[in-house]
Amino acid sequence: MKKFLLLSMLLCACALPGYDVENPALNKVKFLTTPKQAPVTLVKDGKLQFAIVVDTSSERKKLHKYFWIIPNAAKTLADNLEKCFGVRPEILEYSNIAALQKYPCRIYVGQSPVTVKYGIKPETAGREGFIVTTVPDGVAIVGNDSSLDPEFRKNPRRVRKATLWGVYDFLERFCGCRFYFPGEMGSLHPKTANLKISPVAYTDKPYFMNRTEEYVIWSLWGKGRARWEKMLGPINEVRFFESWRLARTSEFWAGHNPRPERILKAYPDKKEMIFYRAPNGNQYYNPTQHIGNYFDFTNLDLADLFVESLKKYYNSNGKINEGWVCLSSEFVPIGQCDSEVPLPDMINNPTVVKEKLIQAEHLKRGKSYYSDIYARFYGHIAKRMKKELPGKKLIILPYSQYTHVPTDPRWQFPDNVEARLCSGALPAYTRNKKKMDALKKSMNGWYKALGNRPVISLWLYNVPKNPFARAVVPQYICDIPKIFGKTLGNTELFFDQYGGLEYFYYYANYAGFRGMWNPDFDYKAAIEEHWIPFYGKEAGPELRAFHKLLNECYEKFHLPQDDRQPLYPIAYLNKMEAHLKKAQQVVKPGSIEAKRVAFFLTPWKDAIASQRNRQSYNRPIYGAHQLLSSEKVTIDGKMDEPFWKKVKVIPMIDPAGSGNPRKNPPEIRLAWDKTGIYGILRGNWKPKCDDPSIWKKLQCGIFLLPRCKKRTVFPICDRCPRCYMESSKGRIAGRQTA
Repeated sequence: MKKFLLLSMLLCACALPGYDVENPALNKVKFLTTPKQAPVTLVKDGKLQFAIVVDTSSERKKLHKYFWIIPNAAKTLADNLEKCFGVRPEILEYSNIAALQKYPCRIYVGQSPVTVKYGIKPETAGREGFIVTTVPDGVAIVGNDSSLDPEFRKNPRRVRKATLWGVYDFLERFCGCRFYFPGEMGSLHPKTANLKISPVAYTDKPYFMNRTEEYVIWSLWGKGRARWEKMLGPINEVRFFESWRLARTSEFWAGHNPRPERILKAYPDKKEMIFYRAPNGNQYYNPTQHIGNYFDFTNLDLADLFVESLKKYYNSNGKINEGWVCLSSEFVPIGQCDSEVPLPDMINNPTVVKEKLIQAEHLKRGKSYYSDIYARFYGHIAKRMKKELPGKKLIILPYSQYTHVPTDPRWQFPDNVEARLCSGALPAYTRNKKKMDALKKSMNGWYKALGNRPVISLWLYNVPKNPFARAVVPQYICDIPKIFGKTLGNTELFFDQYGGLEYFYYYANYAGFRGMWNPDFDYKAAIEEHWIPFYGKEAGPELRAFHKLLNECYEKFHLPQDDRQPLYPIAYLNKMEAHLKKAQQVVKPGSIEAKRVAFFLTPWKDAIASQRNRQSYNRPIYGAHQLLSSEKVTIDGKMDEPFWKKVKVIPMIDPAGSGNPRKNPPEIRLAWDKTGIYGILRGNWKPKCDDPSIWKKLQCGIFLLPRCKKRTVFPICDRCPRCYMESSKGRIAGRQTA
């Protein structure tokens, strides 16, 4: 009896397919009624039993070639199957009966008369949805593409590539393909000589309409392409972000709008109306760059100017554009210039005082003082739009000093207002209960303020300049829809990488973008399954162990605090280094796995060294020269007083903690008397200001800490005297921070 059971188990094992249709590392799909038919043999002993069959006539008749999906989907399928089977499948039109007779099976890609005959209805799959099913003579992959949308030609929005999404799902689910980062090195194509598919039928569709591809594209702009292609080889960015299912299928966009320099150019006599002037006379206008400008949202005349400008745009079908970005037939985004006005410059504004726009309640809750200022301004625009631009929705951008809902019932939003909220805490702190409880409360407030409608989108941020966090944080995108429930809509999560998209941390980003497709995506299973197939049996476990330590450290030492650059214990760093070193040692030199390991290791030598150097750093105490009664300082930028030669130079260190000597260290000297502190900053390079952005110029930050309780930050740009300091006039600007 035992022998019979063992034999039965072995026979069953031999009959099982070499794939798992419910693989937890893949998107969860909805299974349909299983077709009653025999298994489909696609490849037998290395010989293809099928051709890829398409009907391109429908798309050719209905749409411009820019919008064709089926040819791209068929080519994608053929390209990838060739890598798995070693033989390229033919792509044939369904009407080519003579050629099809050579093959006992077919893979039907996209809708055709044959799939219609089989009763496959892709429109039932939903927006961007697809159906994968076995049929009597093969397999069908059919998506709800743009060509099936009767409204698409009337108002072409974003292309719906549903059949292509079905192709990628088929490649992953049945062939074991994976696409982790751009280039051949970033993909898996398991070789196989046999593929038999048991009867199956399922459907799937994305949760978010927009899974933004911008950061893949931006990462390859300018010098970025040369940087990544040097490591990864030639990159087809479109093919790559399609493999991640990234696309925009909604016109929605929200950001800083309109452009300040362009709206001023259109209305040069309205500068005082457009840009905020504080009661002390300071006007927030910067002619050299976007940051530094601030629209006067206390002034409803500016709101009226915006509406009139928008009417010009729409009445001229976009020919008259006075600075607007990404306007659409449905959405009108308006947002500040990525700058803010400090509370002292706003609280005494005459309009703010008269209308009681900043009240005690705003000050108590903190970091959201200007809610009523913005609500009054946006509400005025929205009411005018409702009458004069019917059908248009105003998109507002609550962020910075405006993350909480307005408190005054006078400033209620009409129903043509939608919001994209930018809290700064997502996705980095989804596992921090205290922060998420506060954010859920804020989201509930917005839900009610919008008339029991959800926030349409969230602006997410990666953690800047911290590899240890950037290698973990993106995966938490999967948490977000589950945290906020009905208060968050399904239009878009915009993931601002806060810097470029770095493919070194592909595993976290791969998981995060999959979470935009389906928030129930099991990112742990997806990352877990790839270590050995991608890196080999020896190196894979070492990198898995390293990754486990990354996550453990993040949860223990990053999540509980607000520090973006927390230090990790030396014991953990030692273990991390050991696993990375072992992975490098055990991998076969020259192999594809060795190249992948080398790429994986790229950022970690400097990152771990930075942590070690920061931990061994002892805060120095530098002396400042006390001026004698005979020594005087003239603030003229010349720095030619004799006593400066006696003052010791303050040594500079790399702020990233690498320990590397500075290539062009500035010369900084300090002196003081009872009236103040004086300093000189001298560089041994030629001053140059070919970029107006303060972020792209070398700067020196001086921090003064009286009694170590508060600090005043004086950013001094040594290249451009227009930014923060004009040494010849002795002017210097500082800002107080708690």
